[in-house]
Amino acid sequence: MLERLKELQDLVVFNDEAHHIHDVELRWSQSLLGTHCALPRGLALWLDFSATPKDQHGMYFPWTVCDSPLAQAVEDRIVKAPIIVTREDDPKQPAQDPDHITRENVCEKYGYWIQAAVQRWQEHYQTYRKLGTRPVLFIMAEKNLFADAIGAYLWQTKEFGFKAAEVLVIHTDAAGEITKKDLEKARQVARDIDQPGNRVKAIVSVMMLREGWDVRNVSVVLELRPFTAKAEILPEQVIGRGLRLMTAIGPDRTQTLEVLGTRHLLNTLRDQLEAEGVGVATTANDPPRPVIIEPVQDRLAYDIAIPIPKPRLTHNIHKLSALDPTSFAAIYDQEDLTVEKLAFEFANADFKLSDTKPFRWRRNLPPLLAQRTVFNYVATYNDFERRFAQFLDTAPDVVRFASLGTTEQGDSSTQFRVDYLKPSGAIGFYHPDRVVVQHTGQGEVLPIRTRSETSSSHRPAPLFILQVACGCCPFLVVGCR
Repeated sequence: MLERLKELQDLVVFNDEAHHIHDVELRWSQSLLGTHCALPRGLALWLDFSATPKDQHGMYFPWTVCDSPLAQAVEDRIVKAPIIVTREDDPKQPAQDPDHITRENVCEKYGYWIQAAVQRWQEHYQTYRKLGTRPVLFIMAEKNLFADAIGAYLWQTKEFGFKAAEVLVIHTDAAGEITKKDLEKARQVARDIDQPGNRVKAIVSVMMLREGWDVRNVSVVLELRPFTAKAEILPEQVIGRGLRLMTAIGPDRTQTLEVLGTRHLLNTLRDQLEAEGVGVATTANDPPRPVIIEPVQDRLAYDIAIPIPKPRLTHNIHKLSALDPTSFAAIYDQEDLTVEKLAFEFANADFKLSDTKPFRWRRNLPPLLAQRTVFNYVATYNDFERRFAQFLDTAPDVVRFASLGTTEQGDSSTQFRVDYLKPSGAIGFYHPDRVVVQHTGQGEVLPIRTRSETSSSHRPAPLFILQVACGCCPFLVVGCR
């Protein structure tokens, strides 16, 4: 294979998990350097990617070009936000971290924290099971022998409720790599653990499983190992196995990863994360459970049927052959050149809010209860939205309303959206945040309002006429039959 690669004219290398192969003594690095020297013009491009572009001493690799740190990822809501659960107000918590740990006493020494982590996982399980998602408890032990003992303790303790097949123990070697005998098992779990039919509920392992083993459904992490500067463990590695976002559980993009452990470990972890710029929340008590928002069958009188427009904009790449680049004016003055506008049409069937799948919500808790909505709660992002929903619930001309649970990124718990052309030429989608059925002299109309609303000029429109006043106007008016 290497000889065939050396015959290529332009070869590009992408190294994933590149922190593994920075050592020039490794065969992988030697093969790439040999290929580079063998090619007449060398490698065209060599790019390394890693979530932890640092050596074992926490120093950035000197050839780093761009770094997107964990703090930025948390702020941008592209990963879970870590929450350190100290439970320091619990008088049952041992005052001192355990010492002299052995295989025989590891479960007794760490019994308080294991029980606390299982209780947090049980809370999560009761919440997420309504969404068809199975949260996972991840326990990191110091040694393989300790992992074996803790794994057995989980399923042998009846009050925990685990079965033997629901607890997975994965061994790693001293470098944090999954041992060969467990590698295929770990790969299988990595593929299947987030699937609804998977049975694994708890994983016990050593180190951080640094072989790119990523699971989305980890919601509780328990650290049961020394965490010191001498241990040369990066804070990103400690919590990294649980940071990936779960899918299809809610549109609010507010997911958290609860981290539990001994007092010294949590204090050290918090200090190191804050030194990295990660504003990690800390709570002395158990965090409040998120709520599940779903339609209520007893409130079908407040159901709303929303017309679903078909896509109106499309890119026709066949137009490229007819374009004459020499006739173009300045490109920044042009609209997107391949966009075609289709006739405005609606889908054959409306979308009823009563058909909305349950979704999880963590914003602006405790949730708002309202009467004139088909949902059990109103999804609000802040107190301003809460006050507006309260106004709608009492306004004499409002028949029924609903918050659609739309995010800043445009995700929505419902299917309603309208496409539009962005200034860049890309096709974007407009997602309203709430829908209101209003009684007027002309009957009932549906003015749909967004969270960024800045104007109040709207008018009823008959027979499903869709109107957007201008390109930057956040108002949308949809008429009723």
